[in-house]
Amino acid sequence: MAFRDKDREFVLTLLAEEFLSSTTLVERVWRLPVPHAERERIARWVHLSVQEL
Repeated sequence: MAFRDKDREFVLTLLAEEFLSSTTLVERVWRLPVPHAERERIARWVHLSVQEL
């Protein structure tokens, strides 16, 4: 949940190589014990990142 550059790069690789689906990732993001706005921001990042792959 640190959302560091290296963490985002790792997640992008998982998505690009299809080791993780964006649907699964977003479902897991919504389960995180963080403020709603933070979950929305990360879910939005996932959706935008998948579009760019």
